[in-house]
Amino acid sequence: MKRFRHVLILSCGAWRSDALGAFPGKSRLRRGGRDFSSEISTPFADRLARQGRLFVGARSTGCYRSLAHASIMTGRPPWEHGIRAQFSERLDPGVPTLAEIFAARGFSTLLASAAPWYFRDSFAGLSRGFARYVDLSPSRADRHLEELGHALGAGLQGRLFAYIHNENLHDYLQDGTVKELAAGLQRGSGVDRSNYLYRHREVFERDDPTEQMSRYVSALAAWDRDFLGPLLEQLRSLGALEQAALILVGDHGEPILPGAPVHDGPGCWLAEESLRVPLILWAPGALESGEDGRLASITDVFATALALAGLEPRGGSSTPWGGMDLLSASSRNAVYAELWASPRGVRLDGELIQRCLRSGKTPVELGLEPDALFQRGLCDGRFKLTRDYFKGEERLCEVSGGWDRPVADADAARPARRKLARLLADAEAADPAAGPRLSV
Repeated sequence: MKRFRHVLILSCGAWRSDALGAFPGKSRLRRGGRDFSSEISTPFADRLARQGRLFVGARSTGCYRSLAHASIMTGRPPWEHGIRAQFSERLDPGVPTLAEIFAARGFSTLLASAAPWYFRDSFAGLSRGFARYVDLSPSRADRHLEELGHALGAGLQGRLFAYIHNENLHDYLQDGTVKELAAGLQRGSGVDRSNYLYRHREVFERDDPTEQMSRYVSALAAWDRDFLGPLLEQLRSLGALEQAALILVGDHGEPILPGAPVHDGPGCWLAEESLRVPLILWAPGALESGEDGRLASITDVFATALALAGLEPRGGSSTPWGGMDLLSASSRNAVYAELWASPRGVRLDGELIQRCLRSGKTPVELGLEPDALFQRGLCDGRFKLTRDYFKGEERLCEVSGGWDRPVADADAARPARRKLARLLADAEAADPAAGPRLSV
C-alpha cells in the first residue's frame, strides 16, 4: 500500500453527517416546515468526499468534544482513555496519543485549534506529543490562515502529522458572541461571566428552531468557504497534496433541539443527530473512491492515520470497542457511545474553564450526583440500544433508515435486542468505573 509522507486530520466541531452536500442518505435538516438540505453548501468537502472514500455509517463516541477528540487521538473507548465528562478529567498518562507516536517516529507534529482551553492548555492532556501549536480562536480569525500556512510550511520540510480542529459550526449557538467569549478567554478576564450559552440558556431555549438551523447552515458554509477551501489551496501551493493523506471528520453531531431537557428520556443525547458524523479519507492511490457502508467509529481514525503513514498501528485498544484500520477489510458488530454528565457540571462550565486557564491543572472532580446522567448506546447499523443507568430505563430503536425511529415490530427485533444487550454487558464488564455498572 502507498505510504504517505504527511498525514493531516481535519476536524470540524458539531458537524453532523447530513450537513455535507455529498451525504447520500435522507436528511433531517428540517425545521419549521423548511427543508435546509438544499441549502447545504460544502463544495470543498464534497470534492474530497467524491475523490476519496466516504464512510456513510460513521459515528462518534459521544456528543461533546473532549471525549470525542480523546477517542480520535487514542483509538480507544472513553473508559480506556480516561476523558468522560466535560472539563473534569485528564487523558490517562499511560495511553499513547497519535501525536506521541508520530513524534517518536521522527514526524513534526502540529496542533491547530479554535478551542485552546481544550487543546493547548494542559489540564486535559490533549496537547501531548505536539511540538507546535497554532491558535485558531475566532478572535484571531484574520491571522488564522497566515499563521497556519507558516506552521505547515515549516513542518512540511520533513514528515508532518497535523491535527487541525475548527469550531465554526459552534458559532450558530452563540449567534456571534462566541468571538467575545474567545477574546475574554484569551485575555484571562471575565471568563465567569462570558459563558454565553449557559448564561443565556433560557433565551437560547426560546429561540426559533428555524433560525437556529439557518445559523447552523450558514456557519457550515462559512467553514467550507473561508477555512477548508483556503487551507486546501495552501497545501496545494506548498506542494503537499501529492504526498499527503487527509482525514476529514466531525467530532460529534448536533441535535439542534431547542428547549429539550437534558434528561429527556434514554438516549436523548445519543440520538443519531448527535452521533452520526462525516468521515472522509482522501488518500489518492491508497484506496478507491466511493462510499463505504461499513459501520465506522471516530476511534478508527487512530489506526487508519498510522497505516496511511506506513506505521504499525500499535498503542490503540485491543477491545472490540477500539479503532480499526479502515484501509483494511475489517468490520465490526457494533459501535459504542456514551454520555456522562452532571447538571452541576453544566452550571460550572465557566468556573471550570477559568480554573483550567489559571492553573493548567485538572479542575474539580465532577461528582455523580443524584440527578447526574450516565447513558450508554450501542448501534449495529440497523438497531440501537440505549440505556440510562440513573433512571433505570432502556430503549431500542431502528436506525437502518439513517435516523432514530420506534421499532415497528418488537417481536422481530427481539434477537437484535438480545445481541446488543450481550455486547453492552461486555462493555460494562470492561469498564473499571463504578458508576457505569449500575444495574438496570
